[in-house]
Amino acid sequence: MSGLKKDILLEKTAILVNTCDDYEDAWEPFFRLLKIQWPECNFHIYLNTEYKEYKSDLFNITVIKTGKAKWSKRVKNAIKQIPNDYILFFLEDFFLISRTNNKKFLDIAQNIFRDDVGLITFAPDIDYMLWNYCELENNLIDIEKSSTYRINANVGLWKKSFFISLLRSRESAWEFEINASRRAKRTKYRVFGIKSEGSPVFDYHINPKYGYGISRRKWLPNNVELFKKYSIDVNFENLGLFNLDEWKTNQKREKRHHRSKRELILLSFKHPLEFAYIVMSKIKSLVTYLISYI
Repeated sequence: MSGLKKDILLEKTAILVNTCDDYEDAWEPFFRLLKIQWPECNFHIYLNTEYKEYKSDLFNITVIKTGKAKWSKRVKNAIKQIPNDYILFFLEDFFLISRTNNKKFLDIAQNIFRDDVGLITFAPDIDYMLWNYCELENNLIDIEKSSTYRINANVGLWKKSFFISLLRSRESAWEFEINASRRAKRTKYRVFGIKSEGSPVFDYHINPKYGYGISRRKWLPNNVELFKKYSIDVNFENLGLFNLDEWKTNQKREKRHHRSKRELILLSFKHPLEFAYIVMSKIKSLVTYLISYI
């Protein structure tokens, strides 16, 4: 990227870290690791909390307080208060575990200036993303409009106007990813992703089986060694540690909702309350699907 484009990117881009007050314990390790793993970062940073303040001696951080509300409403309200044209979006538990490739980031980031590009997603675990894509140059892939999770809440460089246009105040983060992917089909904007080969630009992993961060409101166990490695003190008792065995049990329970017609008919006789719960869940999913295009 030329020096001029670097200056424009720095001038027109801000980092937004989205969080809630319950995860206050994650803020210090997030910013400590951001400084360690991306020392070249000199974008202005906004932290979207609910009501709490936060000060850092590592970065110039502006706190935006958006109160208690749905995830999408809070994100939308925060973005509207940021004057920059582009948003580099993080969640508070995207703990960087290795050095950020700053040159690669700057080279890729210049594509956000193109009129037809709305988002560059830096998701490091793209194997779990349900994407169809055409390969492009510079380690980028053009994610097809039919892809599930084409729009996602991973680290991403957004055109602010595109981000705002996809947010709906009633949606959770998970609903946003599914529904905004559908809404984005009707826009002109392309979404780029990073090839899985080679090292990621931002190296973080949130998979409950092997990752870091917070899952089901609990610390993933790998955080203990990560924070110890960088001498970051955290009181893990406040949130507690995530139980992988319990998560696997819940996964099996969720799979029970995906039954054949014959199984559902039998279930309606043997366990009518469970059958009624499954039916109501399917109705709710259908309604969510229909209104996602609004």
